[in-house]
Amino acid sequence: MAGAAVINTLRASGVTAFASSGNNGSGTHMSSPACLSNVISVGATDDNDVVAAFTDSNSTLDIMAPGVGIVSDAIGNGVISASGTSMAAPHAAGCAALLIESDVATTPNQIEN
Repeated sequence: MAGAAVINTLRASGVTAFASSGNNGSGTHMSSPACLSNVISVGATDDNDVVAAFTDSNSTLDIMAPGVGIVSDAIGNGVISASGTSMAAPHAAGCAALLIESDVATTPNQIEN
């Protein structure tokens, strides 16, 4: 699979890849790239840390992050409230950036652990 080769090359170069798990509410299926082994897959939770019903997951889902009612910049101007695993993945990537900045974890394997 070409996507897996790209992800593996990124990982070998020290890049940690994050991907939204998907929003179909599947308890058995995540699509690519979230299902790839060197990607950190991210599902969504609500304000009470309850898994969002729309989150795709299986035994390989790596992490959960806030993804319901997230206020973000809107196209054009202003802000919008949105929900989805695409709102959760940036939270996880931002946490990784903080780990790197603080020298707590600097490699993809350390971040994933």
